Amino acid sequence: MYCETATAGDASVFCEVGDSLGNLVHSDVAVLTIDSCLPPEADFTWDWNHLELCFTNTSKRAETVIWIFGDSTTNDDNVDSICHTYPEKQAYLVRLYAYNQYDEDVVTKTIDLLSVGENVLGDTKVYPNPTIHGLLRVAKPLEADRDTGYARA
Repeated sequence: MYCETATAGDASVFCEVGDSLGNLVHSDVAVLTIDSCLPPEADFTWDWNHLELCFTNTSKRAETVIWIFGDSTTNDDNVDSICHTYPEKQAYLVRLYAYNQYDEDVVTKTIDLLSVGENVLGDTKVYPNPTIHGLLRVAKPLEADRDTGYARA
């Protein structure tokens, strides 16, 4: 396939057939969505279960993908969905390279396993709700100290 220029979008097309007397016949108009000749747009989503993350390729116009998991392991089997187990809880930079015959694209996302699935706020209360002048106050509930009986945060 050869393309000099390409613009994404819709195009209306029809056929025109003529005879030797100059009589023309037109076909019905069809609307085609044009996205060929365009580079890929790399993207992915992920879901987790403890140290195992499952990634899904959501790239547009990618013919080939390569996964870089950020822990010195890769996958170049051109798979759209893959699960990967990480050795420890820490932050990882995950990259997805997307290729087609016109170009390549890469997306990098930070996956922080230190906070994935944890209730970071716990019993934290945010008030007032709604806000006053755009300000919120965040407070942890107070607990009584066993020895003194005084409230502590």
